[in-house]
Amino acid sequence: METGEGVGLCRNQTQQTLAVYGPRSKKSQSTYDNELYLLSPGQETDDEWDCRGIYLPNDVNIAGFDTNGALAAKIVNGTRLVVTSNPETGVIDFNVPFAQVFQADEVNWQIPDLSQAALESQFPKAPVDD
Repeated sequence: METGEGVGLCRNQTQQTLAVYGPRSKKSQSTYDNELYLLSPGQETDDEWDCRGIYLPNDVNIAGFDTNGALAAKIVNGTRLVVTSNPETGVIDFNVPFAQVFQADEVNWQIPDLSQAALESQFPKAPVDD
């Protein structure tokens, strides 16, 4: 597992926008421990911003998961998560295992029950590495 110095990095190597978890913005009035941000295809979160996990929509086909609704997947602090997809099957895959996977009632993270299409208009963009 490739890890850094306490800051998680998430890289989107799929053809769709992903939602990732990160720290709340200073202006946020959210009561959740983390907020959701969008990460466009081909982008990686900024190396000074802590990507803490990934949101798994209710309709995405994920390698190794049978989902009955949306999930949140937490990564180990300092992880460099790379998300890929099989171009033939569309199955989403990850380069490292998750620390934990949560349903909405199991953690204080925002885990809305959304489809992939619905999430793309719901959240701000994550800071990316230019």
